[in-house]
Amino acid sequence: MYLKFINEFKASWVNTIVIENFNLLEENEVVVGDLRDDLRDIYRYLKEGFVAFERGHVNYAIWHWKFHFIVHWGDHLVDALRVLHRINSNHLNTD
Repeated sequence: MYLKFINEFKASWVNTIVIENFNLLEENEVVVGDLRDDLRDIYRYLKEGFVAFERGHVNYAIWHWKFHFIVHWGDHLVDALRVLHRINSNHLNTD
């Protein structure tokens, strides 16, 4: 079952653009997202923190992860999780 999910995910990787109503208080506000962009941003910020950590800049690495999580990549994480959850849910509903 796991391999079937991975293969279906790879096949759907091309269709990672997501359009959704972002702000539930504003009916006409629509946001376009891209799973690949979300994962790239998450990776970039985590990697920069790990590089600083490995160079002995532990406090900076922790600050970097926390600050950028709050102001930027945390949103990408939530968006990516939502898409991955939908892909997984669609897979489970078709079995």
